[in-house]
Amino acid sequence: FHAAFWPAMLISAKIALPRQLLVHGFILSKGTKMGKSTGNVIEPFGQIEKFGVEPFRFYLAGVMPLGSDGEYSEDLLVERTNKELVANLSNFCYRVLSFLNKNFSGEIKGIDNNKKIPDEINKKIKDIELHYKNYNLNSALNEILAISAIGNKYFQDSEPWKLVKEDKNKAHKILGLSVNIVKNLSILIQPILPQFSSKLQKQLNLKDLKWKDINFKLKNHKIGKEEI
Repeated sequence: FHAAFWPAMLISAKIALPRQLLVHGFILSKGTKMGKSTGNVIEPFGQIEKFGVEPFRFYLAGVMPLGSDGEYSEDLLVERTNKELVANLSNFCYRVLSFLNKNFSGEIKGIDNNKKIPDEINKKIKDIELHYKNYNLNSALNEILAISAIGNKYFQDSEPWKLVKEDKNKAHKILGLSVNIVKNLSILIQPILPQFSSKLQKQLNLKDLKWKDINFKLKNHKIGKEEI
């Protein structure tokens, strides 16, 4: 339709034609193309009502690469949501913000001078920007999840819950870097999960962050209340 009839209609109306067609593959159910004749159609609005629009978006963005087929099932959606959105991305953001509020009254000051973590993340940010420009949402999402995994590992390895008793200043700086990672994630994930992004920025006591705000420069800032 979009390659034949729609351009013909635009030509007749003397409206400029699109310069690019973005075409995904078939949605598969247990390896079979979804269609009315096979009786395996899944009604999307029912899925949104059952799971919420953002988990639905998260799953489709992750499994529907441009130009290729993608598998859909409720079990796979639940598994991917729990393993990646909950246990990885959401878990990292929540544990950082809750720890900061509990131990430092929600305020960051300085930032850990660990150069390895920002360098590693900045490389992935460049890749994510390129993936977005090429409409490769699944590749962008995988790199975003990789960044939150880096944040989780950094937080876990640093053990701020121990360090806060031994070197509170050092622990505070670790939280400073961690909050900057959370801030960057809130911007990176926005095209895929706009509601999640908005809620996360509210918890960070920030708003309307743009791509240009992706950096590790947030200091002397007090966050809001964290939410699960």
